Amino acid sequence: MGKRTSIQGADLHNKRPIIPKNVDAKKFLDFLKINQIEKESLKNGWVSLDFLYERYGKKDGFKNYQNQLNNQGGIEAWKVNRCFVFMVAILGLIVFPKRDKHFDIRLAGVVKALTTMESPTIIPMILADMFCSLTNCKKEETYFEGCNIFLQIWFLEHLYHHYRAPSSLRSGVIMFPLIRKGK
Repeated sequence: MGKRTSIQGADLHNKRPIIPKNVDAKKFLDFLKINQIEKESLKNGWVSLDFLYERYGKKDGFKNYQNQLNNQGGIEAWKVNRCFVFMVAILGLIVFPKRDKHFDIRLAGVVKALTTMESPTIIPMILADMFCSLTNCKKEETYFEGCNIFLQIWFLEHLYHHYRAPSSLRSGVIMFPLIRKGK
């Protein structure tokens, strides 16, 4: 039996799938090195991008929120933790998007697993999320809470070999219309 490969040719057979653990508000704040604060959205399992951006996205976030942050190493520890927060935000905004720039606090546990596990993969999570999102859309949900980019890639991959697909798609060359600026 041959090697199992993904679209890009990476061997996924020996990867370990990440299963999201229960991350409550306390654990989420611990992962992000933020002191315990009362926030209703955290109790409901989500956080907004603005909440994290104010603390970690701006250069003066450490100075402005120093009393709320739990970075014993000072500004250097804060800079290191910015990378972790950035990964949580990217997963929340691009891979597992929700309404109004909100994302699930369990993604902090996923990022923790991605950074500490050996050979992790989130592909099963992405597929499960896409399935749930498409099922909700079929039930007349008004917002597709899934990754449109991955859905588009999947769609193009499945059309790629179809005999009715345009020849530019079958040849691997996708032509985009040229947009010219008006005079």
